[in-house]
Amino acid sequence: MSASEAEGERPVAAIFRTALFNPTERFIQEQAASLIRWRPLLVGLERKGEILPALKEGMILPANVAERLAFSATGRGGRVEAKLRAARPRLIHAHFGTDGLKMLALARALRLPLITHLRGYDVTLTRAALINADASNSSTDLDVHMHHGKKREIRQLFTTLGYDVKRLRRYQIGALQLKGIPLRAGKVLSTKDVDSLFQNPRTPRASFEYSIASGRSPSVNED
Repeated sequence: MSASEAEGERPVAAIFRTALFNPTERFIQEQAASLIRWRPLLVGLERKGEILPALKEGMILPANVAERLAFSATGRGGRVEAKLRAARPRLIHAHFGTDGLKMLALARALRLPLITHLRGYDVTLTRAALINADASNSSTDLDVHMHHGKKREIRQLFTTLGYDVKRLRRYQIGALQLKGIPLRAGKVLSTKDVDSLFQNPRTPRASFEYSIASGRSPSVNED
């Protein structure tokens, strides 16, 4: 049996990273190249750095910028979906939680298991509160508490859940209010200000508040 025949017998594991790859992520390539029972297939939305020779064959990327933007918005379509369908992978491995959100729709469409690593900075949404609700407890305003936010993380999360984010505004860090600090300006913090950075106050004017950490159902905020 030739080496190519043996390669073809290994089940395909699609390895997705939005950018293939950031300079600090060589470890992802090395892990993929070291697979024995699986044949790694790199899938991404843009190429940013050097790819190990063993991983270049069959690499899947969008055909152009328009396809990349469309896939980022919907998680479906274009060359990425077509090539991935043709490759018939047995699973999709998204290396970070935000990558998992991008591949969720396609994994569901292909009926494939989606595996991801949830690190501390991926699982950062700890509390969400409905504010300015009407009489039916409906609102388009949501207050989100995070420990650490990655680029476009909130937008990607709500897009995946089927909601269109119209506007995002950061109004405080911990209990430190940002009101009055001009855009791109700074502020000299007092000892009290520093202490307030580590406080986690409840949301003002919140009709319903949900704690991700405790798993509590939304309840009325009586404050």
